[in-house]
Amino acid sequence: MWKVISFVQAFQKRLEREEKGFANSWKLILLRIKEITNIIFNQRFLFLIQIRKCKRKDHYFL
Repeated sequence: MWKVISFVQAFQKRLEREEKGFANSWKLILLRIKEITNIIFNQRFLFLIQIRKCKRKDHYFL
């Protein structure tokens, strides 16, 4: 959980730096959407990998 929080904080700092460069531009909004969707996709993907590892472990224990 702390990894997700630190990642979000780093992402917010990056956005603040980018906002100074080009405030209220469509490019920034699109970057935000892209980053957020990447975060969601990566979390779901990691979750699926963990489930597969658990299934494999159960298989080996049997």
